[in-house]
Amino acid sequence: CIASGCGHIYCKSCMEEAIEKAEKEEEGGGNNMGLTCAECDQPIQKNEILTREQMDELKKQESEREKKRMENAKNSNFRSSKMKTLLKALQKIGEMDRTFKAVIFSQFTSMLDIVNTTLNREGY
Repeated sequence: CIASGCGHIYCKSCMEEAIEKAEKEEEGGGNNMGLTCAECDQPIQKNEILTREQMDELKKQESEREKKRMENAKNSNFRSSKMKTLLKALQKIGEMDRTFKAVIFSQFTSMLDIVNTTLNREGY
């Protein structure tokens, strides 16, 4: 399997055949071979075609970078405007009722990890 720049997966031999045909038809060289993705009709650049192994390696590298970013965010003392607003709201509610409980929602679990770390640091 190989993937085009848009991320759609194709059979390697089929793609190689299409590339060979496009290169024969290509006049004047260049990187754009006149190939388009059968799924989304975007142009396929020769330098954007990756093997499954290359795609897996890129995904692994991106995952590692994201983990590192999240770890840095959790370990940072920096507070975003969202976190500052949340802490102010919890503080105001706490001033009115020390026995209060709160449920915090986020569509991103990574944000909840950051909220958890921050609240633990603040003694909640």
